[in-house]
Amino acid sequence: MQPFTKPKKRIDEIHIEEDVLSNILYSRKYTSLAQNKIEEFNNKYFNALISLKEYENDINFDSYFYRLYNFSNQINEKLIITNEHKLKLVLASIDMADIILNQGIKNKDLEYLTTAFYGLNSDLESLNIFKN
Repeated sequence: MQPFTKPKKRIDEIHIEEDVLSNILYSRKYTSLAQNKIEEFNNKYFNALISLKEYENDINFDSYFYRLYNFSNQINEKLIITNEHKLKLVLASIDMADIILNQGIKNKDLEYLTTAFYGLNSDLESLNIFKN
């Protein structure tokens, strides 16, 4: 007995509504823009931690790196931005966090660095832009 195989549709038999396709494409665009901007922030935060680690020998940075790793994975695997309004909110959150991060880098201040990182994480969570 042969296993059941679903007949394949020809490409000209597939029907996708234009507005559905438009929503999908814009969502991917918005998500990609946000992911890139967040990853830039994450890299800046990571480099700041590395720099501070060289400056402060008595702090254990493993938990900071672990949280950054998890956050970065969440951004890559679960972030979905469905409209331009949400994208603008995400970009504004990143800009605010970046201001705090820059102050932490300037002052070599771990509290500023972590406030920027956790603040961004919290802001993004409150926007409900992560799929379950």
